[in-house]
Amino acid sequence: MASRGGILSAAGHWVWRWKDRIDRAFMDKFDSQLPTMSAPPVDTDALHCAGCGAKVGSGALNEALQDLQPHIREGIEAGVDAADDAAIIHWADNKRLVQSLDFFPAFIDEPFLFGRVAALHSLSDLYAMNATPHSALANVTLPWHHPKLQGRDLHRLMAGALKELNAAGCTLVGGHTIEGPQMAAGFTFNGQADPQQLWHKGGARAGDHLLLTKPLGTGVQLAAMMQKGKLHGPWLDTTLEHLLISNRIAQHAMQDIPVHACTDITGFGLLGHLHEICQQSGVTMAIDTDTIPLLPGTLSLIENGVTSTLNDANRQVLMHCDTQHIAESLLTALCDPQTAGGLLFSIPDAAVEQAQERLREAGVKVIEIGKVLVKNTDNSASILLQ
Repeated sequence: MASRGGILSAAGHWVWRWKDRIDRAFMDKFDSQLPTMSAPPVDTDALHCAGCGAKVGSGALNEALQDLQPHIREGIEAGVDAADDAAIIHWADNKRLVQSLDFFPAFIDEPFLFGRVAALHSLSDLYAMNATPHSALANVTLPWHHPKLQGRDLHRLMAGALKELNAAGCTLVGGHTIEGPQMAAGFTFNGQADPQQLWHKGGARAGDHLLLTKPLGTGVQLAAMMQKGKLHGPWLDTTLEHLLISNRIAQHAMQDIPVHACTDITGFGLLGHLHEICQQSGVTMAIDTDTIPLLPGTLSLIENGVTSTLNDANRQVLMHCDTQHIAESLLTALCDPQTAGGLLFSIPDAAVEQAQERLREAGVKVIEIGKVLVKNTDNSASILLQ
């Protein structure tokens, strides 16, 4: 039977045959009548890492910024030209306003967890400068989706971020959201500090010991998570555990300890950030590669072809390193971009035992990875890997 509008109707076998002919003609459009299309070529660069592995390499960054001449207002103590972990601005009562910004795409489809890690990673620059977080602005990209789902995900992300901001005593004062192809988040932080208590990348001295507070490998681990079948569950569990450790713990433990230089290990990898300290301090370093802590499975993943997409750009630092007798897989790990990585301290010899004791009492698994050598006067290799 067939009817239309409650007015026209018909019955009979011919109605079924007519309907069947219409349906088959429609379905045929999806078969023989569609033009033949060949499969697109395989894009070997299709994988793009998230987290801090999405950062632009130091070479491209330096080239883009080197000729820019921003207007410098009175009171700007450290800006783009300082190459420190955060900007420093004169504030009231002879204090310093310390400002930092971080932003990266989500590496996991759990907004609450991603919000926590994004906040901790962004806070890390303040802790590396020995500043106290004051206030924050959020910057969030939400995937194109139904408004109800966008609201749900934004709520979960910000609930995770607030868990860490509240723990840091930092007030969320506002933010901005846009739509985009994937979730991303970042924060602009304002911190306050006593100018006499600030830590910088410059200041490392010959004889200093280098202390690292977290293992390396998050870039490789997160890249493996994006490749089906590459990452083992226990490895991911350990990685997430370290991502959620706040560098605030190490910063607080190091109060009243003489810190000659400090930085957090993030997008440019361990060697990239060590080289920054060498440049800012005018020194060379010797690194004992046997002592460097790695997340479980990191070398195995690298040996099976897993690396972060930022690793190639980070390997430019090897031009400033003596890498004889160091395995290629370990060099890759040393250049691996870290999300929510640890702090790197340059400590005078007389304070090393006290610093290690303080950190371990606070629950920080600190490792001494090397020493600062003599001043670098001939622009030779700044980092000796042993």
